[in-house]
Amino acid sequence: GEVPLLKSKVETKNKKQEETKEDEVVYTIKVVDEENNPIGGMMVQLCKETYIPEFTNAQGIATFKVPELSNNYRATITSLPEGYSYEGKRFVFFEEGSTEVVFVIKSKK
Repeated sequence: GEVPLLKSKVETKNKKQEETKEDEVVYTIKVVDEENNPIGGMMVQLCKETYIPEFTNAQGIATFKVPELSNNYRATITSLPEGYSYEGKRFVFFEEGSTEVVFVIKSKK
């Protein structure tokens, strides 16, 4: 009876591999102002055991390639552009199944 058992194990393994992509997962952190204008050149970080710093591009988006989807990733803003304030949480967790966090920063004008 050991052979069928082994076969079922292999089938389960293959099914799991189909569900999870073999390549990397891309997480994005987006920074916009209250009018939803993207804020480029801002340093943000993706945090888990380590901190991965990245700058937002002209679309206000910083992308991070990571080996796997995880609920333990947090996003944080490390520096604010002059004339802006941020009143939200210091660290923001990615919601279940989500790979994007959006930070809204306020202009002090």
